[in-house]
Amino acid sequence: MSNTNDLTGMVFGELTVLRRAGRAKDRHVIWECRCACGNLSYVNSRDLRNGHTRSCGCLQISGMQKERTEDDAGGEFTLLDRLEKIKSVISKYGEDNFFISYSGGKDSTALSAIIDMAIPHNKIPRVFSDTGIELNIVRDFVYNKQKSDERILIIKPRVPIKQMLERDGYPFKSKYHSRMVYDWWHKDEHASATKYYNDCGSGGKYCCPEALRYQFENELDFKISALCCNRLKKEPIHEWQKQHNKRYAIIGLMASEGGQRESAKCMVFDRNRLKSFQPLAPLDKAWENWFIDRYNVDICDIYKSPYNFHRSGCKGCPFVPNLQQELGVLEKFFPNERKQCEIIWAPVYAEYRRLGYRLRDHGQMSAEELRQKRKASSPQDLINRVNDETKETG
Repeated sequence: MSNTNDLTGMVFGELTVLRRAGRAKDRHVIWECRCACGNLSYVNSRDLRNGHTRSCGCLQISGMQKERTEDDAGGEFTLLDRLEKIKSVISKYGEDNFFISYSGGKDSTALSAIIDMAIPHNKIPRVFSDTGIELNIVRDFVYNKQKSDERILIIKPRVPIKQMLERDGYPFKSKYHSRMVYDWWHKDEHASATKYYNDCGSGGKYCCPEALRYQFENELDFKISALCCNRLKKEPIHEWQKQHNKRYAIIGLMASEGGQRESAKCMVFDRNRLKSFQPLAPLDKAWENWFIDRYNVDICDIYKSPYNFHRSGCKGCPFVPNLQQELGVLEKFFPNERKQCEIIWAPVYAEYRRLGYRLRDHGQMSAEELRQKRKASSPQDLINRVNDETKETG
């Protein structure tokens, strides 16, 4: 491929081209791009060049969100709709049968506040799984909340984290990719994993990137899976649910978040039986932010300046698209937790750095870091550093 056709490193709107990902059926080259919002997107050359695709889709969403958030009446109308839905569902199935899956994050905190608006003085438990690898600032937020809200219940998984990861597998790239790799190596029936592998280079939404094809061809020194969330959160909460005879979970998922959440429905059924209730499913972040600001909902400081996290969860989770940025914030404000990340996720981080994916090599600085370092150095410091390096290499 000639240099004139290589789009790597070029910027189209909000998209920065990372690498070639394959070809579509119409023979157009598919490029893996990073959107300014942090999401990955796969776009063909034609749509990049003619300006048809300028983001992962967030520009269109943010445009609609802006119009709506500027209209306070629209926000109130949406809120009334959700309040009525919550009242209806909980009245039908019985308040005593519900619990809220509570993480201390923005979504579950907003969800808890909306439930209280819909059903004042409710006794619905808010169940938090203290995994041991949550961000300390989030964990402390939950524990402080518990002091004034007896409905917040804290459970602790009886799972040694390091042994669990080594036994069951580490998260890599995304939940879907990790699940496909695990199924390929550890299940007799793995039709979905086979399709995921065989569709490599097709440019489809769910196909293995060419750069990761090797994970299906040679076993690594460490296992890959998406089981850590199950072991540390879902299974302990499900065990509590059975012990306390709570039939239905209330979960703060939004379809607009994309990924595997884009299929989120308000009510989830299993064989015509209600399994979980997700009242935030049809909403988006713009409405959530409007609600939090409008009703002064107390959220964790991790979402505020100077941290400005968009999501919270396990510290340094390899699934986070903007992992390098998140680790930079931890390095600046929570250096001990930053060190913990290197220990917890060591083999994944090492592989990310080898691939040049999501993480830079140790010691490799960004342009901004280099600029700040040069700015802070005096001319004599630079001269001395050059002289020292010359002695070492000479």
